Amino acid sequence: MRQYGLYGNRLGERMRLTRTTNGREMLGGYVQVTVHTEQTVPRRYRDRFNAADPPCEHYLGEEHGSFREVAIKRLASLSSHFVSDHWWDPPSPESDRIGALIDQPPPVWDGCRTIDYTSDYTTGGTRRLVILCGEEDGDDFMAHIEVHKRPHGSASIALYTTEAPQKIGSGPAVFPRAVDIARNKMRDAITVLPQVNEAINTAVGLAST
Repeated sequence: MRQYGLYGNRLGERMRLTRTTNGREMLGGYVQVTVHTEQTVPRRYRDRFNAADPPCEHYLGEEHGSFREVAIKRLASLSSHFVSDHWWDPPSPESDRIGALIDQPPPVWDGCRTIDYTSDYTTGGTRRLVILCGEEDGDDFMAHIEVHKRPHGSASIALYTTEAPQKIGSGPAVFPRAVDIARNKMRDAITVLPQVNEAINTAVGLAST
């Protein structure tokens, strides 16, 4: 965290890590980051505790396994465009599939990085961010999936990207490269994002005519 404090401001003012006069760590000037110790770390993160990159509570009760994960998730959220999302109520195969994705040991989808966290804000539940692209040399945009499973079983999934939107079209079709990478990584799981799946099928239909 000390190293991040030296360069985080280069990522933008909303990524700057500062310490208040009373010793509180603040990310972006207004979001408090509570750093856990070995005594306060949540049970799910005890086995992976690292004092150099400790588990943190961020925002409104979001528990993360490390500060690095907090920073990656915040940067992804601040820099991305919304592409599409969908809520699924139980009982349904789709809500079960999202739940299985959250529970699947990482990495998922051909080695994609995952960031797992929990949230006590309003609905609670478990969440996972999956980075589809943007971490490899040559990647010129980022795309990521966020999934959320509520305690009562409903589940949501959303696609985001830093791809510049196209000036023609609407909906997910405005982000054709993000849609394409989601299709390639998620394969048949893309059906849990019905609007994205529809955009894919429409593009295939147009290409065949």
